[in-house]
Amino acid sequence: MKWLIVWEPESAAHIRSKADLFAWIAAYSQKQGLVADAHEVPELLQERENIGSTLVSDQLANPHLQSDTVLHSAVIMIKLTQSIGGWEGAEAIERFIVTLLPTQPALADVAALRQWYRKLADSRVSSALGSGQREDVRQIIDMERE
Repeated sequence: MKWLIVWEPESAAHIRSKADLFAWIAAYSQKQGLVADAHEVPELLQERENIGSTLVSDQLANPHLQSDTVLHSAVIMIKLTQSIGGWEGAEAIERFIVTLLPTQPALADVAALRQWYRKLADSRVSSALGSGQREDVRQIIDMERE
């Protein structure tokens, strides 16, 4: 399981929409060796979003996918410099917890994600991830890496 934090990356400065974000996630994920085919990722993220909003709080969304194109289970915390719209039930947001899962994930990864989503349901945790400083977010993610 990989846990990554991407805080205001210069490579994401152009992002103005959900489609831009999903394309950036695809390219970043491929560069990190997390996915085999970046071309599938935006469509898969959008397909999941079409099922129902992935909004966690008014400042945090959890786009996610499970696919054969995913090579390694990962959680990527992304904080953009500029908020973007497109999440049902929220104004524009700038923070995203992206979850990538292979079709057949390792049992240890499934257990780690189960624990992570329980933690994310705690309003204090989701609030810290949605509006906390970089070090607050790093502390939460680092606890999961251990």
